[in-house]
Amino acid sequence: GHRQIAFIAGTVGDMRGDSGVRLRAYQTGVEIYHLDSDPRLVAYGRHVYDGGYLAMQQIIDSGVEFSAVVASNDESALGAMQALRESGRRIPQDVALIGFDNRLEGSVEEPGLTSIHVPLFDIGYRAVDLMLQSIQGGISLPELVQVNTHLVIRESCGCDGGRQAARSVQRPNGDADHSGLADVMASTILTQAHSLIEDEGLVLSRRLVDTFVAGIQRGDGAEFQSVL
Repeated sequence: GHRQIAFIAGTVGDMRGDSGVRLRAYQTGVEIYHLDSDPRLVAYGRHVYDGGYLAMQQIIDSGVEFSAVVASNDESALGAMQALRESGRRIPQDVALIGFDNRLEGSVEEPGLTSIHVPLFDIGYRAVDLMLQSIQGGISLPELVQVNTHLVIRESCGCDGGRQAARSVQRPNGDADHSGLADVMASTILTQAHSLIEDEGLVLSRRLVDTFVAGIQRGDGAEFQSVL
C-alpha cells in the first residue's frame, strides 16, 4: 500500500555498476506501479553507513512525504535507520525499511533488517567452476551469468514480523511430505549461512529431515545424531 517510497542510492559516479543498476530498478518500479515520483525521494549514500545516514537526513529535511525506504545496500540502510530513529520515526510503524545484500549485522538490529540475499559464496564458486570447465574442456565462457537473489523478511518492513512458519505438506493419503520442510529449512539456513552454495544447503537439509524421520520410525536416533 505504500505510494511514497524513498530510495537511498549508491554513488553518482557508478552508474554503470551496482549503483546504476539498483537505481534504475527503483525508477522502473516507480513507473510500473505508478508510485509517486519526486526527485526529493532519492539521495545518494555511497553504499556506506554514514552516507546512508546523511542521505536519509537529506530526504527528511527536504520535507517530502514518504512512508517507506528502499536502500541500495544494507550499510546505507543501517545508517538510514539511525537517522529515522533520531527524527522520532518508528520502524516499521511509521516508516518501512528494506536493504540489499543481507549482511549479517542487519539481522541482529532492532528491528531486524529486511533485505535481499545475494549468494556471494555461490557466485564465487560458480565463477571458478566455469573457469575450470573452460580451461579443461575448452568451453567458451558465457558473457553474463545471472544468479538468483531472494527476499529475507524481517521486522523492518512490517510485512509479517519476520516469522515464517515451516509446515510439512500433507499428501492426500494423510502421509506427510517432508521434502517441503527440508525446502523451508534450506531457505532459512541460507539467509544466515553465507558459506554454502544453495544446492548444498538443500541436500544437507533433506538428509537431516530424512534421517530424523527414519530414526523416529526405527526408534533409534543414532544416525540422525551422526548426520546432525
